[in-house]
This record gives sequence, structure tokens and C-alpha cells, in this order.
Amino acid sequence: MHKEENNQNGCTRFAARSLTTAIETLEKALQDEDGVGIIKECDGAINALIDKKMKEYISKYHDHAYYQITTGRYAGYWETHFGKGRADRKKRRFRTLKTLYEAVKEEHDHQVGTLGAYYQKWIEGRKASGLYKPNTIEMNENSFNKYLKGTPLCEKIITEITIEDLDAWAKDVLAKYPMTAKIFNTNKIIVVGPLDLAVSDHIIQMNPWISKVMKYHKLIKATRKRPSGEMVLLPDEIVRLKKALMKGYEDNKNSANLANLVCMDLAIRVGEAAVLKWSDIDWTQGTIFIQRQETDGKVDTQVKADSPAGYREITMTEGVIYILKRLRLESGMKSEFIFVDENGRRRTEVQIRNRLQHAERVAGFDRIKNPHCIRRTAATIYEKLNGMEATRKLLGHTSIETTEKYIYDVRGAYTREEIEATSLLRDIQEIEAEAKQKIS
Repeated sequence: MHKEENNQNGCTRFAARSLTTAIETLEKALQDEDGVGIIKECDGAINALIDKKMKEYISKYHDHAYYQITTGRYAGYWETHFGKGRADRKKRRFRTLKTLYEAVKEEHDHQVGTLGAYYQKWIEGRKASGLYKPNTIEMNENSFNKYLKGTPLCEKIITEITIEDLDAWAKDVLAKYPMTAKIFNTNKIIVVGPLDLAVSDHIIQMNPWISKVMKYHKLIKATRKRPSGEMVLLPDEIVRLKKALMKGYEDNKNSANLANLVCMDLAIRVGEAAVLKWSDIDWTQGTIFIQRQETDGKVDTQVKADSPAGYREITMTEGVIYILKRLRLESGMKSEFIFVDENGRRRTEVQIRNRLQHAERVAGFDRIKNPHCIRRTAATIYEKLNGMEATRKLLGHTSIETTEKYIYDVRGAYTREEIEATSLLRDIQEIEAEAKQKIS
């Protein structure tokens, strides 16, 4: 024991010197016969430190006491028991501390299991937490079955996984299934998640997945750019679509038309519009609060990704205030939800999407554009007038980088004059004026 303390102190003295001094000391050791003693002293201290770490590991993960035999035939050997129950418990001796450590590590690794086994623990934890939607869990399970199950990485003991193993798996997956960085990052959770859990459980000290030093990035498929005109609505399309939606409501009182108009002016998601309630509106302040969305046809009490930025209060435009007040008056508020059918049933996301497609056909669109095109269009116009940070808050994004992907500028479109020409209130006034002329 005394010798071990001396060795540790010697190593401490050696390590305390500067790097330059340490190098000079080693160079001297190679030339001076006394240097051998310095190296031996430090080498002994390093071995003592290794022994200390092995003892800490054994004490942490081995269920039985262990000790070094001091007398008799097996003096110097290490002795302990293995096995859980009394009937299974067996005494074993080891010639060195290292061989005892290796036996304990092998037993622990067997108990921990493979990455595939740990994935099962991770996915069951996600299910039990209640924090993840069923479609998210289903997506995780599909990713596991397609990309990880049956691979060498899946069968590897989790404590033995290296960054090289992870890089090899990523390269194999990308070679077989070309995908963009966004899609790959979504799928790699089936590996990164269990490894993070292993860190939390103190099974491994750190997650070996370090993207910056891995080389799989070269196989990432570049995101294919689409023409800007396909991603947003041009100013003349906005006017035509708004008029088609407003006329659709005038003709059949289908509130899904108005839901799309609200999405166009406020840049909210169709799933958020589908579950808006009258109680979300602050008529005094002229705002509407976004705090839920539709998921799989049901009302979800959290916004997309449950991000704090997603819960947001949006200032309504004059056009939105007008159509909501009119809808409240004409519908008789048959439901707590704003957009309902003639029987007071909530309009679903699918119904709102279908009504948008119908209006686009009526408006004479050559190519049908989805609701996300509407959201990108509203974001682009809003950014022109208010800047990127204000647009990020409007859209409910956590990062400005995400918002930047929503902003387009088609042939210098969306000038202030063109934006004013797309005013929802102006369109409503024009339609009502036309209706009055027909009546008279």
C-alpha cells in the first residue's frame, strides 16, 4: 500500500510539470542512466492508477465482494463469487486483477446486452412516457426494422460500440438507401437514442456518435431544389385563390373555405386552423392564440414538436377579424370550434385541404399547390414587411435557420404594391360589392 502511494505521488509530481519540461525530462532519461529510474517511477504510478480504475469498475458492477489472497497456495490471486442466487453462486480465483476485471466486464456486458436489446428498452421507455405520439413511435419502429435490425451494429454489445462502428453503419445505410441529411437525421435516432439512454444509465461514459468527426456525410444526398414558382403562390394566384375561397363560402357556406383564408393571412398550419376555438380569440387585443393541432384526425393539446415557440399569439389582420366576426354571426356558434359544418361538427384537416384543392381548380391553377405552399407564401410576404425574426415567431419556429427555408422571392414579386393588392379585406369588399350589384 505504501509503495502504491509513493508511485501515485511520483506520477503527480511528474504530471504537474509543464509539457515542455516533461519532454525535456524524457529526453534526458534517454541519455542519462538515471533517467530509467524516472520512467520506472512514472510507469509504476500509471499502473497503480489503472489498478484503481479496475477496482472502481469491479466495485460498481460486481454484486459480490472480492479480495486478494495473502497466504497459502493461492497467495496473490484474487477471489470472488459469480452468480445471482445461492444455488448458482460459484467461487472463482484469478491470477491477476486484470483477469478478474475482464471477467466482471464480460458478465456486465452480457447483462447490458446488444444495441438491439437496448433499443427495445429505449422504445418501451418512449411508449410508457406518454410524451410521444403513436405515429412517432411507429416511425421509430419502422426505421429500426428497415435500417438497424440484423446489422452488425445491432448485434454488438453496447459498451463495445466505437465511432468507427457507427460510421460504418451510417455509410452502409446511406449507400443502400440514399437520403437527404434531414431524413437521415430523423432515422438515426434509433441508434443515437439508445446510446443516450445508456449514458443516462451510466452504462457508457459518453455517446460515441460524434457527427463532426464521422465521414458518412459524403454520402448524404443533396436536397433537390424545386423551382420557386412551385413552392409559393405568385401575387396573381393569391388574388384568384382568395376570391375563389370567398365565393365558395358565399355559395355554400362551407366554413372550410374561410379556414383556408385564415391560413393564407396568418401563416398558420391547416392542422392548427382545424382545431381553433372561439375561446382562442381576444377580440379586444385583436389576437388569436395557437395552442393545439389536429393529429391523426383527433384534437391534440400540443402544437407541432411541442416546442415553446409553437405556442404563439398572432395579431389578426383586418380581413381575418372581419370573416371571423361574420362567421360567428352566421353560424350561431354551434360549437366551441370555429370552423364547423351545418350540424356543428368540427371541420377536419382533410376537409380543409380538399376545399383548398377545389378552390385552386376553380381559380384556374395549372398546378395544384398544397397548404404548405400557402404557409410559405404568407411567410415570404410577412418577412418582406416585418423581417426574419418576426417571421420566425409568426411561424412558431425554434430556429431562424428553419424560417429561412420558407422565404422565397419569385422574379422580384411581392412588392409592397402587390402585397397590398392581395389584401383579404379588399377581396371581401370587392366580392360583396359584386353581390350587391347582382341583387340590385
